[in-house]
Amino acid sequence: MQGRVILAAGLLLVGSCAPGGPSLPAAERPSGVPQADFARAVALQRQGEHARSVPFFRSAAEGEPDVSGLHAELAKALHNATLQMSFSGHGVRFAVARSQDRARMRDEALAEIQRAIDLERRPRELSALWLIRSRIFEQCGYVADARVCLERGLELEPGEPVLMAAAARLDARLRAGH
Repeated sequence: MQGRVILAAGLLLVGSCAPGGPSLPAAERPSGVPQADFARAVALQRQGEHARSVPFFRSAAEGEPDVSGLHAELAKALHNATLQMSFSGHGVRFAVARSQDRARMRDEALAEIQRAIDLERRPRELSALWLIRSRIFEQCGYVADARVCLERGLELEPGEPVLMAAAARLDARLRAGH
């Protein structure tokens, strides 16, 4: 019995010293096919992996640069990645560790949602994009800027219930001084 344990340990040691070490899975990369990359990004987001979804959304948006919805999805993924938390044995941490990286991603999210707004021509979809921009501003603490974005959406879709509710919530925050 002891001989078998020594033999097994020896085989394990030899295997671990093989050239190149143990094979690790290759980092997943976008395919360059917009539809495939978009599908993978959505799957990652559904798993709560916003930071990992960003390269796939970015690839899809770069592959179809005139599709406003792809820029909007990239903006949401970038913004969500700045908020994404994970748990390690030492506590809860941001998935994007460095604050300057999160700030850069927020700036890129705002640029992407603006690109989506610039591309979109349908009023209903455009008002939804203004709502997304408003939420990004609000969650960054820029409540007055968020309210201005809602005004733009309400100009396109007056009385739209979701926009009206968001405007009422922001008005209350502004009155309270938040």
